[in-house]
Amino acid sequence: MSMLRFKPGMVVDQIEPLFLSCSEEDHTFDGPSRRMALDILQARNKTYQLQLFSGVEHGLALRGNMDDAYERYVKEQSLRGIVQWFDFWKWEIGNGRATAILLARKGAKVALVDYNVGWAQETKNLIDLDGGQSVVIQADTVETFGTVHILVNIVGFGGAMGDVTKLDLDAWDRDFKINVTSMVMMSRHVVPEVRKNGRGAIVNMSSVSGLLGGNPSLLYPTTKGAIIQMTRAMAAQHGPENIRVNCVCPGMVFTPMVRGRGMTDEMRQARINQNLLKQEGTGWDVGYAILFLCSKEAKWITGLIMPVDGGTTAGKADRPALKPDTLAEQVKGIPNKG
Repeated sequence: MSMLRFKPGMVVDQIEPLFLSCSEEDHTFDGPSRRMALDILQARNKTYQLQLFSGVEHGLALRGNMDDAYERYVKEQSLRGIVQWFDFWKWEIGNGRATAILLARKGAKVALVDYNVGWAQETKNLIDLDGGQSVVIQADTVETFGTVHILVNIVGFGGAMGDVTKLDLDAWDRDFKINVTSMVMMSRHVVPEVRKNGRGAIVNMSSVSGLLGGNPSLLYPTTKGAIIQMTRAMAAQHGPENIRVNCVCPGMVFTPMVRGRGMTDEMRQARINQNLLKQEGTGWDVGYAILFLCSKEAKWITGLIMPVDGGTTAGKADRPALKPDTLAEQVKGIPNKG
């Protein structure tokens, strides 16, 4: 068995079974664990095994399940000879892609609608590896699958910056159409089709920025707040038709879009420190929330605004505490305890 420390640009030509560990320490796995991993590899006559573990503070452990298409795809791309995957920056996943993969795993026929056909095709490739059904759409979805039961509106970007005194109003109109009106237009065409089925689910993606102040932009939190109120209005309007409408508000998850906007290690840690769990969220966390809201298990849930944020919107654990209030103790004679 080989234990390797990977470096950027390192090329691997590995023949014997390989048990991979990427962490700050070389002794991530003890001797018995390493021997057990080797036994599994040899017993199954496999060269590589890979498993992704979320929330591993010391790094990333890779061990096991090639039945998972996403993990298998990562292995094939990384162990082909380019080990850049191990810098933790290349293979983060976006909210939309994670959601599409999870829905397809549950049997949904997924129409991938994206202005960037290349991005949509990459998502389709992952779904295909998983044995799911999807199609990249730039035309009528109904013509492809015959009907629509679920609509997931995931769209939006930071857009124009500035406060009310500095914001460019042409940019404001442009970005409002992208972040909000696009969801209205998608729903406008999907709802009539869903009505024919007598049931359906719509999930709109907003953001914790639509729930909280503090964003340096005026445009972004305003559009995300509009999506929240749009969700409630749609839920009331279409509830009698058995069309459920809910909203997911991701917190500061790490996605390709986030990385592409100049994220540093310091900024990344500062974002993590804002949530109560002190853990970084991913597109998978958001995707699983959307998957639940689309499922039959959520059949009595509509109008919900669901933060997926590690507790960011619940409050702060480090809020400064005042001195104990002793008034009741003095008046009633019952001492405070604790």
